[in-house]
Amino acid sequence: MVDLIPRVVLFGNPERLAPAVSPDGRRLEHIAPVDGVLNVWVGTLGDEDAAPVTSDRERGVRSFLWCDDNRHIVYPQDIGGDENWHLRVIDLEAGGDRDLTPFEGVQARILGHDRRQPNHLLVGLNRDDPELHDAYLLDVRDGTLELVAKNPGFAECSSMPTCACAAASSSTRTAEPRSASATPQAASTARLSTSGPRTRS
Repeated sequence: MVDLIPRVVLFGNPERLAPAVSPDGRRLEHIAPVDGVLNVWVGTLGDEDAAPVTSDRERGVRSFLWCDDNRHIVYPQDIGGDENWHLRVIDLEAGGDRDLTPFEGVQARILGHDRRQPNHLLVGLNRDDPELHDAYLLDVRDGTLELVAKNPGFAECSSMPTCACAAASSSTRTAEPRSASATPQAASTARLSTSGPRTRS
């Protein structure tokens, strides 16, 4: 009789996943369990000094984004599986893990980022209409939000980055941010653009 594959092998947490090098090439980030719950780890590239920088004890962390300032890491997290994703930020220099979008019943999505605006992300928030995500420029240092494009009612997340980035470029007089799915370090966050619900829970 052939031995069955243990369920923990098929359904358990991986030992490590989603490795990503920081924009300056000095550090390596990945996701790995802490007491059985997936969290974000960061260490020096080429060394064995990785340590957890998040402390989730419930749902776990499954995606993240290196900010182009090499200091901040942003990751999505919901509460109890409601899929109203909040964007949380880790400050690797000052320490701390805080909610950048602490709005009840609002879902946040990462739409894009640009190395020429290292402290900002382009994000989608359905604050005004639960079915539509408007584009905002988010400052990861203090959580400041600037509306750069209203969703006219037909733009899905797959098409919002184009129109929203153009608006952000015009309003900030800087180059157009890239789509989140256009960079390797953002690939793990790109799936948020299609996985989230269009209505609030």
